[in-house]
Amino acid sequence: CTLTALELRWEHIGLFRCGKSTVLNLNAVHSLRSQPGGRIEAKLQNGEKIIISRRYTPALREKLQGG
Repeated sequence: CTLTALELRWEHIGLFRCGKSTVLNLNAVHSLRSQPGGRIEAKLQNGEKIIISRRYTPALREKLQGG
């Protein structure tokens, strides 16, 4: 199964593709912080930090705004 297929199948529970090889559970995000170069750093509830690449940043912004 590809990451794109996983995201499409499970996006209703909060999965979001945030990089070439990374899927993020948006329900586990504690905070978001803008980074240089158009990227976003997501800090998870367990303290782990994930970088959302600039390619997926517009889709994240749209999803967070309810689109």
